[in-house]
Amino acid sequence: MAKGEGNGFNLETATLEELEEMRHRIDTRAAAVRAEKRETVMAQVRELLASIGETPEGLARGARRPATGGGKKAGASLGSVAAKYRDPESAQTWTGRGKQPVWLRDKLAAGARLEDFAV
Repeated sequence: MAKGEGNGFNLETATLEELEEMRHRIDTRAAAVRAEKRETVMAQVRELLASIGETPEGLARGARRPATGGGKKAGASLGSVAAKYRDPESAQTWTGRGKQPVWLRDKLAAGARLEDFAV
């Protein structure tokens, strides 16, 4: 191997074969460190989940235990909502939820009324 001061390897004088071998060793070590880190983090996650009576599998399924025994599950789908407003020129729609779309804001700023676009 190309010798340098201190660390025993000099990038500036290393051959292509030496550099490729070093890259392989670095990649192998990085994968091992990544796997060790993942296992450490997963153990911490399992411990935290166990402290609230949950498992990683239950969390992945989205299973939530209601705190008071009733109500909707967190993350439950609200379903699709029918459009309440439509642009007659472009046929773009808006349900009336969330921020107003740009096309509607522009038309309202130009003097149109919201009722003009009601479906």
